[in-house]
Amino acid sequence: MAIRLRFVGGKLLALCAARTQPEPGDHFLDDGEHYALSQKFWRDYPQVGIVDVEAFVAIEAAEGPDWSEGTEKKGDDMKDKNEAEPEGT
Repeated sequence: MAIRLRFVGGKLLALCAARTQPEPGDHFLDDGEHYALSQKFWRDYPQVGIVDVEAFVAIEAAEGPDWSEGTEKKGDDMKDKNEAEPEGT
């Protein structure tokens, strides 16, 4: 589904392109671009439960190593950090 990215009330929203009229400042994503972002989301957040192995392999090959210093790569790793109890509790 094609989408429009639009700021509404100061928040960036993803809107259905078929249900909205274009406005200045919109960023239009066609079906293929939207699907590509979906694949990235599915890979980064495996708890969603959608797996596209072929796409995941292609993304890994295109990205190469994780160059972000001192950060974890996958969503599950961050989940553990976010759910940890604060020190001293």
